[in-house]
Amino acid sequence: MGVYNPKQEERLTRLKEALPLSSVGLKPSDEYDIVMIDIVWVGELAAHLIDLTPYFNEEEIKEHQPRTINNNTTVDGKLVAIPWFDDFGLLYYRKDLLNAHGFGPPDTWEQLEEMAAKIQQTQRDKGHRDFIGFAWQGAAYEGLTCNALEWIASRGGYDPGTNHISDLQIVVEALDRARVWSQGSDAKGSGRISLGVVDDKEEESLSRFNSGDAAFLRMWSSAFARLKQAKVPFDVAPLPSAKDHKRVGMVGGWQLAVPKYSRHPYVAVEFIRYLTSPEVQSWRALKSTFLPTIDRVANEPEVQKQLSSLYKVRSNPQLTMITRPSSRLGLNYDEASECFRRVVHRALYADSKQQVQQEVSNMAQDPHCQKFLSQHQ
Repeated sequence: MGVYNPKQEERLTRLKEALPLSSVGLKPSDEYDIVMIDIVWVGELAAHLIDLTPYFNEEEIKEHQPRTINNNTTVDGKLVAIPWFDDFGLLYYRKDLLNAHGFGPPDTWEQLEEMAAKIQQTQRDKGHRDFIGFAWQGAAYEGLTCNALEWIASRGGYDPGTNHISDLQIVVEALDRARVWSQGSDAKGSGRISLGVVDDKEEESLSRFNSGDAAFLRMWSSAFARLKQAKVPFDVAPLPSAKDHKRVGMVGGWQLAVPKYSRHPYVAVEFIRYLTSPEVQSWRALKSTFLPTIDRVANEPEVQKQLSSLYKVRSNPQLTMITRPSSRLGLNYDEASECFRRVVHRALYADSKQQVQQEVSNMAQDPHCQKFLSQHQ
């Protein structure tokens, strides 16, 4: 039996080769019996996945959180995947360094910038020349789409109900702020707290933080266990927001599915039943801090204790969870996201705010990028 667990940098490449999504006349591959898929892939892959409804009884399906079943695994009334674990974007911070400066976790982006700059300068004065204030995912891939939508939404420019960007001027402000983080506002590099992150994906960001080379890190909740294994003391908090705006976190998560071309669909289904069972979800929560998708597992006292830091963040009344428009866009999501993150990446390299403004104006004219935008713009 083949089980496919794609690396982040590969994204859909291998699956597109195995399940021809856009190529006509190519024979689908039967190489994989089970695929592990990101929530934003479900709409694009749904036509190539078997409907699992006949294989799972109503009680099994109802055990999973309704929002996960309805939003992440069901397409046109068909259950095309089973939830494996939840994920969301949040802020990791070096509690020892913040304590040394008398700081608490930041509520606003302005506070994060001030804290990051001061801690960065102190560490560099001590000879830690590679230290940066704030690590995040700046490479031109799906992770940058997540980061950028969090920046925009935390300033009020993204509608979490319709999953549309609602204000292009807020996009300009958010991307220009990130540009300053990565390269500074002047020749002296004033405000530069994220030197070098424009080429970083998750692994590079984790490496910076694990190595003690960053004060703050934007990362997924699923990285919590890996960071706990490091010697760097840290804690977690919701991502900051602009003043007087809600704080946000991007929803992630992974599901398991069976391609229609599997040679062993019944065995594959049984293996998925096992992997997504309450017993395995409980074990994975306790051993690796993966957030369960089954409520009774999430409410187990031992799981509550093990995941208390993550649950505290997720239950923050000032936090709004946002999703990417993958369900709304379906097969069009991948090209729309690619267009959006190319614009964001170019903005990070812009020489001025005026150039960022031009990039956003160009985005508004691109038919692929327009799928991310409100029709009222």
